[in-house]
Amino acid sequence: MASVVIAGDVSGTCTLQAANAAGTTVLSLPTTSGTLMSTTTPINASSITSGTLDAARLPTSGVNASTITAGTLVVAQGGTGANSLTANNVLLGNGTSAVQVVAPGTANNVLTSNGTTWVSSAPTSKVINVETVTNSTRASLSSVTTPTTLVTFTYNKQSASSSLIFIVVIPLYTNFSSGLACDLTYGTSSAFGSLAITYTGQAGPFPMQGQATLTGYTTTGSQTLTVRYYSASTPAAPSTIVNPNASDDSRNIQQVSTVTVIEYS
Repeated sequence: MASVVIAGDVSGTCTLQAANAAGTTVLSLPTTSGTLMSTTTPINASSITSGTLDAARLPTSGVNASTITAGTLVVAQGGTGANSLTANNVLLGNGTSAVQVVAPGTANNVLTSNGTTWVSSAPTSKVINVETVTNSTRASLSSVTTPTTLVTFTYNKQSASSSLIFIVVIPLYTNFSSGLACDLTYGTSSAFGSLAITYTGQAGPFPMQGQATLTGYTTTGSQTLTVRYYSASTPAAPSTIVNPNASDDSRNIQQVSTVTVIEYS
């Protein structure tokens, strides 16, 4: 059988010789300024089975990603391990395995850590609305033993499943009695919460204030928040005037009751 000898030399060529055949065939090898791979022949990514594809291993010129036309480049060789990525999904690392994804899920979901990985989940609590409502109507107060309106506000509840926090400040004039109760109602809700005053026995403006939370109330829309006062025994009132102004004391300006409503779910 004829033998084949491939021999190179410093000029970058080699000679292919068949022992029993006349003549020789000369093949040209790349010179020091050439490349070791074709820049036009498509590369199959599945043939890259080891090592890391870094810049030093790339041809010196003319090769770009468009020449990789088949196969899937695995993570260990610098790829994703996937041949398709769903639009709008979030990518997660997965060691040397193909990347994982997290789909958006339900509207208003957030990307949340469960301590191990990331998931799309509904927020545990979110603020729907924050609004301050005022009432500047001056009124005289009577001593009573049944729940009586002190001041009212109007708030538009936006969600049936939400809870409401009411932060109330009401300016009063002239202490009258501190032996009374004060609560709130919203829409058709039962009475809830309470407000407090500091009794001094002195004439002058002072605030009634407090914070109350309403949960489990599902009616939405514009409704009235009513602050009420009453005494369980002897008729009483927290003061003689609510929302005082200059008619009560020339040094006064019109004072305004306020409620800051925080609606959350």
